[in-house]
Amino acid sequence: AGHMLYYLDEVLGIPVSIVDLHRTHEIDVTKYTHIILVDGEYPFLSDTINTKIKRWLQKGGIIYAQQTALRWLSGRSLLEANFISKNAINRAFDTDGLSYGDKEQQEAKQRIAGAIFNTKVDLSHPLMFGYHNSDLAIFKNRMVMMEQPSKPFMLIAGYKDKPLLSGYSADEMTSLVAHNAAIVAHNVGEGRIIASTENLVFRGYWQGTSKIVANALFFSKAFSVETSPK
Repeated sequence: AGHMLYYLDEVLGIPVSIVDLHRTHEIDVTKYTHIILVDGEYPFLSDTINTKIKRWLQKGGIIYAQQTALRWLSGRSLLEANFISKNAINRAFDTDGLSYGDKEQQEAKQRIAGAIFNTKVDLSHPLMFGYHNSDLAIFKNRMVMMEQPSKPFMLIAGYKDKPLLSGYSADEMTSLVAHNAAIVAHNVGEGRIIASTENLVFRGYWQGTSKIVANALFFSKAFSVETSPK
């Protein structure tokens, strides 16, 4: 949340309201154009709040979400996305012959604690305004892996076939990341959802991807991707 606040407040100079989860019932969402869901769990949002957000979204609201917040949106049938499961990650590793003493090392291999991965972006997409190179380096430090969307035009950025540029990632994890989606966007009624598996404003210095967040604010209605019949 601090990363996002710094980018919006200090870099862009845009007023932003910070809402603690326990105060969501007090907020009139109709007064806002965008809701930003940063990395985290959202277990305290009641069904009433969920319904309120869904109606606001369908009437033209914009949600930008990143990292683990994507799973919350998907679980409420707002974001159309499938994710690589923990079981799939476990199956990617050969565990034959391992003893309990190997547990810590094995768990370390099944993490991506901070590495730079390469993506290919769709330069024709309005949310990529200002970009001129289809290769875009993204900092990854969460185990959120989103499958390629089954419907066209949703994908904004996808990981390349050999995506690891710098840092450590086990070969098995790198293979799971490869070819999968990094950023997708689509309509929900009259509104839009823009979803990134990574923190595009990481620590205030990952400027190569931060512009996408600005585009998500200013050009959020410049695209239209229907995922279901109206």
